[in-house]
Amino acid sequence: MAVIIDVPAFRGSISGAVAAAAERLLDNGDVDELEPVGGGARAVVTDGADRFEPWVGVVDRVFTGDCDCPADAGDDGLCAHAVAVALAAFEDGIKFAAAGVPHGDDDADEDADEPERAGLWQAVEALDQRELTELVVEQALRDPAFAARLLGRES
Repeated sequence: MAVIIDVPAFRGSISGAVAAAAERLLDNGDVDELEPVGGGARAVVTDGADRFEPWVGVVDRVFTGDCDCPADAGDDGLCAHAVAVALAAFEDGIKFAAAGVPHGDDDADEDADEPERAGLWQAVEALDQRELTELVVEQALRDPAFAARLLGRES
C-alpha cells in the first residue's frame, strides 16, 4: 500500500543546513539515475568528487534514509544526499510503500527473488483497495501466522 507524504511538512522538518545542501545538489544536477527501489527511492548523488547511492523510504512508520556517505546523519537520519533523493522522488511522483526495505538490507536469497518480487509488487499495485483487502483476508483465513502478523500479534 502506498503512503502519502506531506512534502511541505517534510521540508519543514529538515534543518536549514541540510536543506540548503540538498537544494544545492538538486540545483547542480547532481542527483541522477533516480528509481523506485524497495518501496522507496534510490539515486546516484555526486557530491564533489564523491558518488553516493542513498535510499529513502518508510521503515517502521518513519520516513528514513540510508546513505553510504561518511557524514554524520542530519535530521532523523537523513543526510543532505538522502534529502536530495527524497525531494527528487517527490517531484518525480515516485510512490512510497508503507513498509520499505533499504537497498542495502536485502539478503542474497532475496536478491535472487527480485524479479519475482517486482512482478508481485506490480500485480499488487494494479489492484484496487477492495481487491487487495479481499486477498489479504483470504490469506489470513488460510494462514494463522499471517493473520497474527496482520493483527499485530506474535505468531
